[in-house]
Amino acid sequence: MDQPDWHIAKQNPLRAILAALVIFLSVVAFIIPKFIAVWTIPQLATAAATSAVGADMANQLLVLLNVSIPFSLYTSFDYLGFWLYAVFGLLVAGPLYSDDTSSKVAAVSAGVFGITFHGLLAALLLGVLASPDIEAPFLGVFILLLILVVAMLLRFRDSLNP
Repeated sequence: MDQPDWHIAKQNPLRAILAALVIFLSVVAFIIPKFIAVWTIPQLATAAATSAVGADMANQLLVLLNVSIPFSLYTSFDYLGFWLYAVFGLLVAGPLYSDDTSSKVAAVSAGVFGITFHGLLAALLLGVLASPDIEAPFLGVFILLLILVVAMLLRFRDSLNP
């Protein structure tokens, strides 16, 4: 049985393996803060509220894990996951580009997301973009991920219909 043309492994097996590993790592990066939210933060809040042993440390850790601060440890894991998505986008953009419109849209969206996210990251690291101001530009770029997902859903649907 021949593979559908949306499989990048057909022409680029190494790229496909790297892309799969990057996606796996991004899932891990997204799971870590969720586990912290479910496990660690409630225990820290209880320790701080009841003045239990370690309450001073709990107060400091709660500040470090503050979700509303874009440069907190908690939020950093989310941005790590999105950075890995950007690496994935750069890995699959070229091989994903094919004749049909949905693959072209998905490939361009993935490539533009990868390039734009890395550009914003460079601006942040070079001091062009201030840390407290990162949320709006980065969130605007995430719309490209939505376009990518919708385009790929259409491509998958088309490939399943005979």
